[in-house]
Amino acid sequence: MKLKKLAITLITTSLIMGINGIPAMAAENTVINENVSFENLNASSTADALRQKQWVVDKEAVYKTVHHDAEGYYKDEKVVDKEAVYEDVLVSPEEGHWEQQKVIDKEAVYDTVHHEAEGYWTEKEWVETKPAWDEPIYEEQIRQICVDCGMDLTEMSADDRIEHAGNHLLADPDNASGQWRDEVHQVQTGSIHHDAEGYWTEPVWVETKPAWDETVLVSPEESHMEDVWVVDKEAVYEQQLVTPEVSHIEKVWVETKPAYDEEVLVSPEEGHYEYVYIDSVAEFVNRLYTNLLQREADDSGLVSWTEVLKSGREQGVKVAQGFVESNEFKSRTLSDTEYIKILYRTFLGREADTNGLNSWLAVLDSGLSRMHVFKGFAESDEFTKICQQYGIQRGNAVLTAPMDQNEGVTKFVARCYELCLGRKADADGLNAWCNQILTGANTPKQAAYGFVFSNEFKAKNLSDTEYVKVLYRVFMDREGDAGGLNAWVNVLKSGQSREHVFNGFADSPEFQEICAGYGLLNR
Repeated sequence: MKLKKLAITLITTSLIMGINGIPAMAAENTVINENVSFENLNASSTADALRQKQWVVDKEAVYKTVHHDAEGYYKDEKVVDKEAVYEDVLVSPEEGHWEQQKVIDKEAVYDTVHHEAEGYWTEKEWVETKPAWDEPIYEEQIRQICVDCGMDLTEMSADDRIEHAGNHLLADPDNASGQWRDEVHQVQTGSIHHDAEGYWTEPVWVETKPAWDETVLVSPEESHMEDVWVVDKEAVYEQQLVTPEVSHIEKVWVETKPAYDEEVLVSPEEGHYEYVYIDSVAEFVNRLYTNLLQREADDSGLVSWTEVLKSGREQGVKVAQGFVESNEFKSRTLSDTEYIKILYRTFLGREADTNGLNSWLAVLDSGLSRMHVFKGFAESDEFTKICQQYGIQRGNAVLTAPMDQNEGVTKFVARCYELCLGRKADADGLNAWCNQILTGANTPKQAAYGFVFSNEFKAKNLSDTEYVKVLYRVFMDREGDAGGLNAWVNVLKSGQSREHVFNGFADSPEFQEICAGYGLLNR
């Protein structure tokens, strides 16, 4: 386990756990957007929650069956050849007496007679649920009511009313009013008669005697008396030997332990431990370890990478990029073929087919970087599906090197290396020249000038003829024809500089077409 400082945008100084040269979130020069802290994290116990060891048998154990005979001993034992013969001899005879006993000749016959239950039905009875009643009838009437005492004066004559009021005034001249008023009253004017309500009961059976069965004699028993011997004391016999037993002594085997077969180990089982992953994200991380680094994930690396993916700080492609750009992966010094085959297994989940392998080798031969090829594999539909199977987001590759920004620029620069210097581009040089063209610091012509007039090119000490041949290949994309070749050599012999001849080729329509083929403008 190593601790490696990484560049952080928000927090400039923080330590992030790495695994054997692979940072927990990205390789060197990769900018990470958040600070990852695994402080107080018990990596081993957490890894145990993500995977479990399982024994895998490579070769079954071999057993053989060893037979063990029964164990025991011999002992002397009597063997009877002929059993002894005995007979019963009467010692005392049976004692008893005769007595008369009834002997049944024919059993009595009985029949069962059924008797129904006895009882009576009750009479119907009237059950009253609501007694008869008279419902009063009211009507509203205007009545003359005394204000002082509340008496109803309606039925009085006028004189009687006046007299009644006068009595109040005489009795209480200060408080009495001596008046009456009209009031509306509910007055009963008659009634409606309602009969009682109820119902008649149904007749009910009252059982006074339940049903019963009677056993009746149909025909009587028939019998007679007989004399029967009754034993008072049993006869007594004893056995007397008639012919003695015939026997001899033999040795007899007594088994103390039965025979048995025992399974004996000849060669033990051979196998190895493998991890079974409980967590799908952890299984995805270990898949990167086994495919790219050819080893099982260590506990700390497994925990840190899994946490990074689950937290959403990084996605599948970015994590895979961390592995591919790690020192451990680079230290494997893989050939281009081996590199592409590993990408097939990791990102497409299959072995490389011949056509596909050759196509990607051609991409590398064209000058494009391994990370450019990585991006093509990592952003494939196949890897998208693999990420989905493990429940994670695929994401995209982030390539910051100039050589990985524009395919046409990179191929153009790589072509200059091949045709001018006769070698493949080194990474630093390729990045530098790509950056010059991408930023506009150099045009394609100026970049080509840098190659043709570099110290490395000059060190070749080419003759004028060889020099012109190189220009044909670089700027015309063909070998020089005899007439053209001689003409340009004569220009040089006439005193014109090589730079003059360079400009003649670099400003040609053919070179403009070559640049256009790479998506470049030679201006």
